[in-house]
Amino acid sequence: MRLTDLQLRRFHDDGFLIVRDFFPREQLQPVIEWINRVVDDLAERLYAKQFRNDKPVWLLRTPDGTLLKSMPRDQTPRPPRTTWTPGWSHLAIRVHDFEIAERFVEERGVAWTGETVAAVGGGKVRSFCDPEGNLVQIVARSTDESCPPA
Repeated sequence: MRLTDLQLRRFHDDGFLIVRDFFPREQLQPVIEWINRVVDDLAERLYAKQFRNDKPVWLLRTPDGTLLKSMPRDQTPRPPRTTWTPGWSHLAIRVHDFEIAERFVEERGVAWTGETVAAVGGGKVRSFCDPEGNLVQIVARSTDESCPPA
């Protein structure tokens, strides 16, 4: 397969390009298995080094060094939280087309926790809870320099 001139321009403009089925699955399978082994090995070493219990913990380190930790829900009672509670209280996902995102969530049978409301800083937001009770929001913001598109 060869990339078109348009694809090459998009790659140079955007810094990435998604080309579906560029490599046959059978060619990618050894690479996928190698990546899985490397990531599993790294996760095991990090887990063994940093944690002293049997709870599985997922770690994600961002390029700036921020560490995001995700743990499964257990029987520990959850303290009440709002979106104003200090700390990480919810996940807000910025969307370009609010109505499409809203339909996407609704088509999956997710129950909203309330109506669409004005978002702090402009735009609109609507909230729901994931299966473990974590608050998730879809947010559409107006495009300006203080809030560039995602």
